[in-house]
Amino acid sequence: MTAVSKEGAIKLIQLAATQRRGNHEVEGEIREFVEIVFANFEAPTPVVWNPPEPRDLLRSSFDYQFNRAQLRQQAAQYADNYHWMHNQHVDWLMAHLLITAEVVATANSWSSGWLYRGRFNWAKLLLALLLFLVGWGIWLAITIGIAAIAGEIAAWFWIAITICYQLNAWRIRRRNRKLLAEMAAVYEAARSSTVSWAVIWDMLNRTRIRGAVWDPELYRLVEIFKQRQAAAVP
Repeated sequence: MTAVSKEGAIKLIQLAATQRRGNHEVEGEIREFVEIVFANFEAPTPVVWNPPEPRDLLRSSFDYQFNRAQLRQQAAQYADNYHWMHNQHVDWLMAHLLITAEVVATANSWSSGWLYRGRFNWAKLLLALLLFLVGWGIWLAITIGIAAIAGEIAAWFWIAITICYQLNAWRIRRRNRKLLAEMAAVYEAARSSTVSWAVIWDMLNRTRIRGAVWDPELYRLVEIFKQRQAAAVP
């Protein structure tokens, strides 16, 4: 696993800039860039990007908040205008933040809301139970009404429609859980700065085919890193 602090990222970029440009005149620009990046995500350790295990991330996904528009803008700047800032650890930081932001957004959008910050949200759980009972009570009343008015065959037809609907909803939930697990696998594969970007590229494309919506800036970053990594192989 890799962790990068705000000050660590600044020092790493300063070192890369000095080696490529031979001066320290860009220190203010570097600090501004890193400050913006770290200001646009909220995590348990906001001055250090220290990604947890995938299971822990999904369990506490509401603890992680991202200003995705701003992060995407910074990623685009890093990819296209700040080549002199590039180094292995900051490359990893920028890409992994975008990966995590999408995993968290997907997990939260499909969450029942019963778990919040690793604990049961009893109010939402009780509300969901109440709505479940009310919903199926209404369904039962409709079924009895159909049977009384239109006959048994119509009631069985209504039951068949309900079964088909529930089976389709179950398939969608199963597909979503499988996709989220595959997205979490991308997150896990990219948790170390020694990652193979070619592997991440393939994983991103496989999950995209299955419905994941990764940011375009992430593909741009990974493409650059993959090409640089391939060029470094003797």
